[in-house]
This record gives sequence, structure tokens and C-alpha cells, in this order.
Amino acid sequence: MGIITQNNLKNTIKRENYIKSYKNVFDLLVYNVKNEIRVSKVKGKTFKVKNFIGIRYYNFIEINSKNRTNFIVLDFDKILNKTFREVYRTIKEFKRFIDTYLDDYNIIVQTDKGYQVYILFNNSFFHNNKNDKKILEHLKNSFIEKIPGIDPISTNRKYGMFRNPLQHNHYVNSLEGVNLSIFYEYFNFNGTGLNKTNEIYYTDLTKNIEQKNNIKILDIDNYKEISKEVYFNKKYELIKEGNRNIIFWIIGMYQIKKYVKNEFVMYNNLYSYLVQLNSKIRDPIEIEEIEHITSNCVRYTMNNKNFIILHNKKDRKQINKDYYNKHRGEKMTRKENMVKLNKQKADNTKKKVLSVITGMFANEYKKKNGEWNISKISKDIGVSRNSVYKYLQQL
Repeated sequence: MGIITQNNLKNTIKRENYIKSYKNVFDLLVYNVKNEIRVSKVKGKTFKVKNFIGIRYYNFIEINSKNRTNFIVLDFDKILNKTFREVYRTIKEFKRFIDTYLDDYNIIVQTDKGYQVYILFNNSFFHNNKNDKKILEHLKNSFIEKIPGIDPISTNRKYGMFRNPLQHNHYVNSLEGVNLSIFYEYFNFNGTGLNKTNEIYYTDLTKNIEQKNNIKILDIDNYKEISKEVYFNKKYELIKEGNRNIIFWIIGMYQIKKYVKNEFVMYNNLYSYLVQLNSKIRDPIEIEEIEHITSNCVRYTMNNKNFIILHNKKDRKQINKDYYNKHRGEKMTRKENMVKLNKQKADNTKKKVLSVITGMFANEYKKKNGEWNISKISKDIGVSRNSVYKYLQQL
């Protein structure tokens, strides 16, 4: 046996405390997230694994689900035109700041620019319940109003990827769920006379709450307006940190409709388009995120789930009116209809061939002698070799 020194004893106690803390946080997360969660090592591509695997090994994990919220995560990025890490360099310094506003919270997690505060509630908020939804939105808005420096976009997400406390520097304040009644001061009541000694029950909150509209939760329609300005009017300065991914996705979903519906062709063309768009904005996003957005756009379009329209209502009405006037009173025979359909099919096939031979990876379809590899083209775009040969001669 080795000699037990004071330093060895201190290191042993530190190790035991760390293992105990790790286990406590692990249990807190495992019992309050779904059985299967989305995870990722870096921002961007996500995939599903069992919750205990994701919490143990991955940097970003899905905290809440699409149907239920257990945690509210307050995201602190910037304050007074500086990052929180510049103002509060350590978790201890940030803890002094947050303690002046909040008494009850569970975990503080250190991020690249700031900190995230995790609050676990005893009551789950179910998104299909109107009362739960109202309380959750009001509570988040109240936090944003009363505590300076909270990022409203990240905090107002119903569900999403957040940093895994076990894979980042963190501080554990409490391991117990917070009672909703503790945050009574963030709600407005009409003459109820409630004070700190009163217990505010969950049902009472739903009756007495008054939702504030000072801070509007951003939804897809708000982002569509920004996307229109970027896409049609080239106002790239509107793409800022916090809205970049969703705007890239909306523009990508709209742009991808212009390409031939082939997975390979759509991915290559849209990827090159988004890379060019990324080079024009002030704070570009990472290439891994562009790859993730591109693959999502392709997947939605291939599954016929692409309903993104960037025209306003007047434009849509005019388009429908023009189409009606154009085809009003037309009665085609079967023969005329077949001719029309065949012409459309031929035009689509010609577009497919053209997009391949003029695309970003056109050189991959050439043989060593410089001729086009007709077999490879026909296989990738799903067209017969004879059709490819015919349209290559025409082009």
C-alpha cells in the first residue's frame, strides 16, 4: 500500500465529488428527456440515439420534445454590445449576475460566447394544451423582459438542440424540479391578492394569467418576410446571427423548386447556391450547417413536403387569375391532351439532361476521350439511354 498524503486525499475527494455530481446530472437529464433524442457532435447534422448514449457522449442534445416541454433554457449571448464571456469570464462571476434575478434554477452551462441556464419544472407543459402553451409563452416572455441579455430567438424555441451540460463546463445549483408557484411574480393577476405565502396551483395560473404581447415569438411567417427581402431585393444585411439557419432553409426550399426533381442534381445545385449566398452575408455559417440544410431541403422536396411560397397574397391571386383567364373555355380532346403531356414530359427530360451537363459536377459525366458518359447520365437522372442520346444531340 502507498502512503496516503494530504494531496492524495484531496485528489481522491475531488474525484469522488466529480463522479457523484456527474451521476446526479446524468440522472436528472435521463429521467426528464425522451427515450430517443436527437444528438450531434457539432452544430449541424443530427441523428437519433437512446437518451443515455446521447447524454454520455454527445455535445448537443435534444432537451424538450415536439409535444412536451420540461426544461426552459435561457440563453445568454450578448450584453452591452459584448459577449457574456467577455463581461463575466467565469461561471462564478455569471452566477452572481443570475442570482440577482433568479433564486431557483438547476444548471448553468458555459458556451462559446456566454452561458445557458436550465430550469426544470415539476409540471410538464404540453404543446397541444392551450393553457399550457399560454403559460409557457408568457413565462418565457417575462424572463426576457426582466432579465437583461437573454437571446429571445433561442429561448423562445419550443424544442431544439442545446448544449449537453456533461460535455461542457457547468455548475449545478439544484437537482430538484422547480415549482411553478415560485415564479408567481412573473405573472399578472387581476386582484387575486396572492403573495409568497400562498401556493399558486397550476389550474389557478391558467385562469388568472394575462398574456403580454410586448415580445412577439418569431414564427415561420416572420422569417418569410425577411427571406423575401433577401431573395428578391438582395438585402443580405437582414441575415443576422440567430436567424441564419431558418432563412437559409426557407430560401433553399423555394430555390430547389427550380431544379429537376432528382436527388443528386438538386443537392449539387442547391449546395453551390447556398455557398454563394453564405459568402455574401456578414457572419457566414459553417459549411457543415449548409450541408445539413441542403440535405433537409432535398429530403422534404423528394417526400413532396415542400410548401414554401415567397409570393405575397396579391401575387398569388394574380397568378391564379392569369391561369384561369388563360385556360377558360378550353376543351381539349384526348389526342390534344396527350400531345400536351408528351411535350411537357419532353421538356422536363431536356431540362434534366441540361442541368447535368452544365452543373457543378459536369466533368464527372465525361469519359477520358471527352465524350459524355450516356450510361451514367441515364442512371443518375432516371431517363433511358436513347432519350439522353437524343437530347444531347439537340443541345
